[in-house]
Amino acid sequence: MNIKSLIKISIITLCASILFTSCGAIDLEFIKGEFTPTNDCGEKIRASDFTVYDALDNKSSFSDFKGKPAVVLLYGERYNGVTRDYMMCYDSAFRKYGDKVNFMIVHLSGLRNESKENAETLVSGLSFPAYYDIDNSAQYAYSVSAYPRTIIVDAEGYIYHDQTGSVDSKFLDKHIERVINGEPYVTEAPKRCGCRFK
Repeated sequence: MNIKSLIKISIITLCASILFTSCGAIDLEFIKGEFTPTNDCGEKIRASDFTVYDALDNKSSFSDFKGKPAVVLLYGERYNGVTRDYMMCYDSAFRKYGDKVNFMIVHLSGLRNESKENAETLVSGLSFPAYYDIDNSAQYAYSVSAYPRTIIVDAEGYIYHDQTGSVDSKFLDKHIERVINGEPYVTEAPKRCGCRFK
């Protein structure tokens, strides 16, 4: 092996070592896991506003629901396996906490191959308020690339918890009660370069 090859291998090894030390082992659970986001300065992130439509095509914006914590579900009904039973978890949470927490259950209707009509059938008869992201406003506001996605927002309008992937009633109860009670942010996600999590 010549000297140039040895130098290249040494440089690659050094870079890999630095990356591993600063970031920790690569953990794919970060991608679909639960976390409380902060910016690079450790500051809380304010929830982005967006505008959606109800079944009668009346507009509603997230900013209309200030003053109480909020649960936002962004979902599609075609490819990600969201079922009636899954939606009933949110319906149960709404019936339990709806007087203390705003709920926005938002179908990503503007996405290709998603059907507002199918989503309406999925949520028919459930008690939570259902909305439809026809203009992709919510999708763009939260850069949605994977769903379902549950975003819990505190009463001051900051993101308290952000979860990509399926959740259950136990998860919803735990985090809704935490945000209602004003408990500190909690995260179960690993640290990553460029972002700090509490």
